[in-house]
Amino acid sequence: QQAISHYEAAVALNPLAPEAYNCIGSLYRDMCDLQKAVEWSAKALQINPAFDPALINLGAVYTASGQVSLALHFTLRSIEARPENPEAFNNLGVIYQDAGDVASAMRSYEAAFSLEPRTGTAARTAQHNWLLAMNYLTDLPNVSALHQLWGLSYMRQHNVRPFTQWRCTPPRGRCIKIGYLSPDFYMHSVAYFIRAVLANHSNLFHVTCYSAVPKQDARTTELMELIEARGDKGKWVTVTSMSTEQLRDLIYHDEIDILIDLAGHTARNRVDVVAWKPAPLQVTWIGYPNTSGLTTVDYRITDDMCDPPGLSQPHTESMYRIPAPYCFLCYTPPKDAPDPAPAPAVTKGTVTFGSFNILAKLSRATVQLWGMVLNAVPDSRLLLKAKGLVDQDVRNKVLALFADVGVAADRIELMSLLPLPSQHLQIYSEVDIALDAVPYSGTTTTTEALLMGVPVLTLASAPGAVHVHAQNVSATILKCIGRADLITRTYQDFVDRAVTLADEVKRPEASQARVQLRQQLLNSPFCDGPGFTREVEAFFHSAVMAMYASNPRDRVPPGVTSGGPVPAEELMKIQNPFLPAGDQHLQATAWGPWPGLDAPEAAAPTHAEAGPQWYAAGTGQVTGAGRAGGDPGKAWAGGGYATESRVHHTTAAGYEGRGAGGRREESEVLGPRGQHAEEAPQQGAGPWRTPGQTWSGG
Repeated sequence: QQAISHYEAAVALNPLAPEAYNCIGSLYRDMCDLQKAVEWSAKALQINPAFDPALINLGAVYTASGQVSLALHFTLRSIEARPENPEAFNNLGVIYQDAGDVASAMRSYEAAFSLEPRTGTAARTAQHNWLLAMNYLTDLPNVSALHQLWGLSYMRQHNVRPFTQWRCTPPRGRCIKIGYLSPDFYMHSVAYFIRAVLANHSNLFHVTCYSAVPKQDARTTELMELIEARGDKGKWVTVTSMSTEQLRDLIYHDEIDILIDLAGHTARNRVDVVAWKPAPLQVTWIGYPNTSGLTTVDYRITDDMCDPPGLSQPHTESMYRIPAPYCFLCYTPPKDAPDPAPAPAVTKGTVTFGSFNILAKLSRATVQLWGMVLNAVPDSRLLLKAKGLVDQDVRNKVLALFADVGVAADRIELMSLLPLPSQHLQIYSEVDIALDAVPYSGTTTTTEALLMGVPVLTLASAPGAVHVHAQNVSATILKCIGRADLITRTYQDFVDRAVTLADEVKRPEASQARVQLRQQLLNSPFCDGPGFTREVEAFFHSAVMAMYASNPRDRVPPGVTSGGPVPAEELMKIQNPFLPAGDQHLQATAWGPWPGLDAPEAAAPTHAEAGPQWYAAGTGQVTGAGRAGGDPGKAWAGGGYATESRVHHTTAAGYEGRGAGGRREESEVLGPRGQHAEEAPQQGAGPWRTPGQTWSGG
């Protein structure tokens, strides 16, 4: 409000300055007063119709309110006024994604991060959005490989040199220090699934929450109070405005043992910090349904339903599967949730299917599957609720999609978002059966439907599917609450089960079944916060102990398996969208770890990672503080590690005792100051060399 007052004074002094008007509009947008945001930014356009910041702001305001057509209008005007602005193309992608047009969204995101500077904030945001959008598509191969290519490209483009030494010491007589990093400690889905752990952590752990929340709310305050109630065993730090370097150094100096990233590539993430590895162990969990793509993330927490052993999509992280009867999530229901309503089909005589998922999940495969259900239950209806459905053009496109599969518009009811969570939950009183999406199933929407007594029918992934985790989240929730009968494996199985359920929900006992379904949810391991937290803590403890183990055989925690990243030779076959067309040399040489930024005063803990082995400089032997596993082909005297016959990283003098400390892939020296003994050195910091060529100057 003080800032607005100053800008209003500026307007009074110079009423023809569009900047001041638009700054007021931007502030009102940040305060969620969208009507005033529109009024003030529109005044800026009255002065200068091509004023790009105001066009951007109005596009963002209308995007936030779901008014897709107006958002498109102002964002396209912004691109016309300034076609080299990556922010406008990124915003255009968000609009398309909100409208359910994921393919167009990805083209817009790619346009954004293809503009210079590729390392700018807007381009980086567009890259994250592009990766997230991939999870909604059914026909895009190489999903995991492209995540890996992003991670490798990001590390090089931003000159990231991860820590390889930390201030941590073995936790003898002290608490294990846990850090949770998230922009979603507010009224967000992640908050519903992390609250149980924050509320139930034992005093054997010190818990720090690094909150990157853009605007705090009542849920933020609730979570903050949980941490503050831990006294000297907890700390809440607001890091929203911190730079990469500031937050990286803060986590490092906090001596965190395990840093858990809860966002992945979702909005306002801080993977820029995770890339630096400020903690010796790093974990990705809850917020993202795919690999981070970063080699600096050690573990991904999942379960054997979401990521079945032997069926998992490739990950750069090793996988820890929460043991049954738990799944990888634990839910804390809202205190103001209304009671389950009677089954509407009992009184109406007709069945209402429903989905409250975002429109990005309304893939053609989903429309085809739901169309089969509606055609198999002729008297049924479909209720859809999503933000973009406030816009008439979007509504028309959705109806056209269903018309293509033989479902008339009069059988579909479209609804936009409601302002309060309790109002949102109340709408489930109009739904008999919730239909899940493919290939990206529901998480919060599935949970909320079950809380309101509405059965959710899901299609789990088939063997060989590109998407595994994202499609199986509803299945793991249903299995955890004892309703595996709602999990199907084929389209026909899905349709047949829907027909059976449609008959069941018309019976008089259907209303009582909704009450029983809620109790089944609340009494299940899915809502057992204390028990679930003990399982998570057991993993954290075993991971830290494994990190410091002296015996190499003990350096992999129980229950951990390799994520199986995409092999380097496969990555080489894929065009890297994150690099300029003429700069693809990084693609073929970027799969080794980047030399680390060591802290001189830090003592390096033993670090467990299946696969490679570390060798002591000058000895060719595995060091006591090294890594174990893998199948090394040669012993390297330069302090690096080898997998098969490929050296990925050396940190001291020597390549087989002869060179100056480089990295080598087959016959290629890749690292800084590398030199092959049989080749004449080429001085200077030139480009990456082809196999057989070497250089010594960088």
